[in-house]
Amino acid sequence: MTEHRPTRVSPRVIKGATSALMALSVVLIGLSAYLFINLRDRQAATQTSAREDAMWAVFQTHREASRLVEAILVAQKAGTPQSLDRIYLTFDLVYSRMTLLDAGFFSERFSESTILSGKATAFQGNIQSMAARIDATTNTPSVLVNSLNSLLENAYELQRQSNDLVIATNDILGTARATVRTQTSSDYGRLATVVALTALVFICTIILQFVQLKLIANTQRQLRELSVRNAESAKAAQAATKAKSLFLATMSHEIRTPLNGIIGAVDLLGDTDLDPLQARRTLTIRRSSHILLDVINDILDFSNLDVNGLTYQMASLSLPELADVLHDVFRQRLMDAKLTLTIEEPGLIVSTDDVRLRQVLMNLIGNAIKFTPSGTIKVRISTSKKTRMRIEVEDSGIGIPQADIPKLFQNFSQVENSSSRRFGGTGLGLAISKRIIEGLGGCIGVDSQEAQGSTFWFEVPIEIVGQAKAVAINAPEDPDDRTLKYNSNVLLVEDNAVNREVAKALLESFGATVETANNGQAAIEICSKATFDFVVMDLQMPVMDGISATRKLRGLGFSAPIVGLTANAFAEDRQRCLEAGMDDFLAKPVTRSKISYIFETYASLAESCSEDTLIDGQQLDAVRHELGAALFSELLGHIVEDGRALRSIVHAEQCEDYAARTDAALHSLKGAASTLGLARAAKMAEEMRNVKQFTTETVEDLIDLITKSVAQVDEANRSAFRL
Repeated sequence: MTEHRPTRVSPRVIKGATSALMALSVVLIGLSAYLFINLRDRQAATQTSAREDAMWAVFQTHREASRLVEAILVAQKAGTPQSLDRIYLTFDLVYSRMTLLDAGFFSERFSESTILSGKATAFQGNIQSMAARIDATTNTPSVLVNSLNSLLENAYELQRQSNDLVIATNDILGTARATVRTQTSSDYGRLATVVALTALVFICTIILQFVQLKLIANTQRQLRELSVRNAESAKAAQAATKAKSLFLATMSHEIRTPLNGIIGAVDLLGDTDLDPLQARRTLTIRRSSHILLDVINDILDFSNLDVNGLTYQMASLSLPELADVLHDVFRQRLMDAKLTLTIEEPGLIVSTDDVRLRQVLMNLIGNAIKFTPSGTIKVRISTSKKTRMRIEVEDSGIGIPQADIPKLFQNFSQVENSSSRRFGGTGLGLAISKRIIEGLGGCIGVDSQEAQGSTFWFEVPIEIVGQAKAVAINAPEDPDDRTLKYNSNVLLVEDNAVNREVAKALLESFGATVETANNGQAAIEICSKATFDFVVMDLQMPVMDGISATRKLRGLGFSAPIVGLTANAFAEDRQRCLEAGMDDFLAKPVTRSKISYIFETYASLAESCSEDTLIDGQQLDAVRHELGAALFSELLGHIVEDGRALRSIVHAEQCEDYAARTDAALHSLKGAASTLGLARAAKMAEEMRNVKQFTTETVEDLIDLITKSVAQVDEANRSAFRL
């Protein structure tokens, strides 16, 4: 059944009608003002000029003409020349009145009237004739006395002519007044009509305003209803977003957990004796695992950006350190693919979002590795005008046809989109990179020729902070040449049995002694009884999760480094770990390169010499080669200062955090001594740390040992160092 709704006037129609009425009202008001001013001017002209100027001029002329007649009659009776003075005076007045008829309002007002003009001309001619006669007798008054009779006739004629002029002027003014009254009445009628129309327009405008107010009220009601519906929809959307985030986190954890076991087990298999066939199949598993990991990372990154958007945090980034990190991250994949990676950078420290920049570079280099069967990958970093940085990733791979380049940087878009395409991937990596670079205020693009390789490039705004210290970049090592061993005591906290076994084996492959716990509560109990160089802590565990366990350990004064390890790879997970007190965060799957990073950051190399050897010459030579004479000399001076700092802490043993400070100082001394080849000093610091109870004499013995070791290094390397 069709629902019939009442016809509603469109707000646009009402708005247009209101505007038209307002415009019409303005026109009517202007017309009313014009008519009012016109009426006022006409009335003023009628009341002043016509009556006062015209009538006054002719009336005064007639009055003076009558006085002239009287003056002549008086002179006739007297018959003396002295009586002629009044005639002269009166005639001069009549003559002066004549000028009023030649200029001013009278001539302007009645110039078109032929009758009035004729009478005025005859009057003026008579005056001129009398003036000639009177002027001729000025010096002979007797002559004028004898001609008074004829002069009187001229005066009577002049009086009559002026009277006719008054009558004619009055007739014309009467006609003009009637005409003005008629026009004024007509104008008043027009004015009344305009005022009535204006009032009607205002009434219509008011009606429209009421209609519009009603429409506004209805619209506000609809908006309130829509707001309520939108709020409900927003709640539903937020619930959906939360469910999506929870789903992504769960899927991340559930997928990465078994993948962690696969990749870790493959890394461990690489350390065993495998025949060629087994080695090839192990390599296939490793490559497939990394491809699967790339797919998971792309989907999770894209979903996270879609839900939470992009956020940027500007910080200082050392380009040499960035190059070092990239070499370490891709070392295994480069060895598997038999490719080489070279990075050219200007040795600067710049200000940018280092995390986002590293993410884009890892994506571009990963793509270059995937699409380059053999050859070299080159990364070139350059700056221009100290405000912009350009990075190019060039490969010698298969290249991209020109027709397919527009498909790049689009969501889920791939150059090869057929079901038989040779290369995997989600098609999201470049889309994510474009969003990141454009969010940083930069641009990204590609130059490529099919079968000749590709060069992906991007430019971002930066600020140059200064020069960076050089970082030694190690060449990719042979898979079978992993000789670095660490004398570390490690606690591994992991609830999944497979992951725990794999991670434990990887940690032990670096020479560490590993103790395990399957939840956070068990980890707290173990840490209260033993000392560890660092703790590897999973986040999601039963009984007590890793975040809660870390907070509790820090509250109990546990100072050893804690590294978070989880399948959840979102940025907010990292932030939660750091806020809880963890020192670092690594996303699963656990690989040999990630375990190596943990040891390099938080552990010291095991001594490769006998207990009686004061200096580890092999370690000393390696460090000296990497650091150079000047920096090595500076570090030796620092370790002596660290010993003196330990002495100050021990002498102030009443301080509140005495135990934690001495443990941290000994840990720092042990690490520095091991790195610089002071083997016996490193061993003594480790023993003091494990005992936890020592005297000031023991501390002085350690300081003496450090001083003796530095002196021996100075004696053995005097040509290279100046301590």
